[in-house]
Amino acid sequence: MRAVPMTIVEGRTGRPVLIGRPNASTRGALSLDIAELMARSKRSGKAMCVLPPANGGDDPLLALTARDVLRIESSGILGWWLRTRWEAAAAMQVASLRASVASAVFWREIHKELRRHIGDERLPYALRTRLRGLAERSIDRSARASRDAGDWHRDRRLLRESVTVVMPEPLEAAGRELAQRNGVPLDRPFVALEIRSRRDALHTAIDAVAANGHAVVRVGRDDGVPIERAGVVNLTAQRSKLLSAFVLLRARCLICETADLQSVAYLTNTPCLRLNAIDPFEAYPIRRDGLFTLATPVDLRTGRELGLEEGMARNHVGHLDRYAHRPNRAVDVLGAVEEMLEVASGVIAETAGQAQYRLTLADAGRVLDQHEPGRSNDDGFIGDGRLARVHAERMA
Repeated sequence: MRAVPMTIVEGRTGRPVLIGRPNASTRGALSLDIAELMARSKRSGKAMCVLPPANGGDDPLLALTARDVLRIESSGILGWWLRTRWEAAAAMQVASLRASVASAVFWREIHKELRRHIGDERLPYALRTRLRGLAERSIDRSARASRDAGDWHRDRRLLRESVTVVMPEPLEAAGRELAQRNGVPLDRPFVALEIRSRRDALHTAIDAVAANGHAVVRVGRDDGVPIERAGVVNLTAQRSKLLSAFVLLRARCLICETADLQSVAYLTNTPCLRLNAIDPFEAYPIRRDGLFTLATPVDLRTGRELGLEEGMARNHVGHLDRYAHRPNRAVDVLGAVEEMLEVASGVIAETAGQAQYRLTLADAGRVLDQHEPGRSNDDGFIGDGRLARVHAERMA
C-alpha cells in the first residue's frame, strides 16, 4: 500500500507560505517530501515552512535551505499558528482519502452483487438488462473513487528540476570537521558509493573511478565487510547523518543500490546511478543526470530469466516475491559506472535504445495504472533519466 504523501497547505504570515510536515519513516521519504515542498515553493514564489516530523526530527536534512525560496521557521507564536493551520488541513485531507477508499470498496461490492444476479436466467430479461446497466455504473463509480484515492501519489514532475540547497553554516562546519577526521578527501573530487550485493562485481568499476581521478567514499549501512581496494574511504561504521549529508552534498555523483539513497540524492542534487533495481517504475530516474540498471528477474518456478520488457509487466512487478533477482555482472557494472562518470562531467547523451526503453516503460505504466494507480503520472511521465546504455542496447 502506498504511503500518503505529505500534506502541503497554504497559510499567510504577511506573505503566502506553504507548510509541510515531512514523513520521517525513512530517510528517502523525508528527502522526497522536503524536495517536493521546495519545488512547489520555488514554482509558486511562496515561502516555505518545514514542520518537525513526528519522529526523526534530528536529521540535518531538515535544516537544508533553498537558495531561491524564503524559509520561515516553525518556532514561536508564528510557528504555533502554522502548525495549527497544517493540522486542521491534514485532518480533512486524511478524512477525504478514507472516504474515497471506502466509496471505492462499497461500489465494487455492489458491482459484484449485481453481476451475480445478471446471470440468473430465472429473472426477466428486461430486469437483467437493467441490472447490467446498474452494474456498469457501479464499477464506474468505484473506478472514480479509486482515482480520487490514487491522486495521492507523488507527482514526479515536481522533482524534474533541482533546487539549489545550502547547509546552514554551523552544520557545514561540523560536517567538514567530521569529514576531515574520517579521511574524506575534500581537496579532490570523490564519488559516494553504497553497496549491498556482490562487492567483487564493483572492483573493476572502482579501479575505473580511481583512474578517472576520483576517490571513492563509501556511505550507507554498515555490514561489517570492508571493501579492500585502494582509494576507498569507508564511512559506514560512523552512522552519522550529518557526515553522510555533507558527503552527498559534495560528491560528484552517487552510486547506490537502495531506493532510500536514490531519493536522498534528489534533495542533495547528486547525480545518481542506482544498481540492481528490481521494480523499473519505482527506480526510474526522474532527472536527466540519473541512471539505473536492473537486476535480472528469474522465475522461481521455472528458472527462466525475464527480458527487459517482461520485467515491466504486471506478472513481474505485481508479484515480485515469485522471482529471484540476479545482480549485475561486473562488466555491466563497469559500463554503467563509466557512463555515470560521463554524466557527472556534464556529458548527457541518450541513445536510441535508451529512448526506446523509456517510451516502452511509459506505455507499460499506463496499462499498470488501471490496476495499481501511481505507476506513472497521468500524462505518462516516468522520468528524464535513462536505463544504463549497457542494458538498454540489449533491448534495442
